[in-house]
Amino acid sequence: MKKIILLLIELYQRFISYILKNILGVTHFCRFSPTCSEYARINIQKEGILKGLVLSTVRILSQVFFKVSAWVVIYARIEKILARNVKY
Repeated sequence: MKKIILLLIELYQRFISYILKNILGVTHFCRFSPTCSEYARINIQKEGILKGLVLSTVRILSQVFFKVSAWVVIYARIEKILARNVKY
């Protein structure tokens, strides 16, 4: 499952992102560094599927729907809860 999700992220980075930038002319996607897709890939590889997807979803939602400042606190709390509850 982890490999499938990572493959989907890679396909997005290589093809969909390329189409949006070069064909449709969209110049700005993510105000974060690393980009949201790269952040998701790193977190899924490092933290596992569940924690990686939760952290990535919070980050994407903070960019798309909400002010970042409001979500920084929520993001930190979710990260702390997941770090405490997830055992490897």
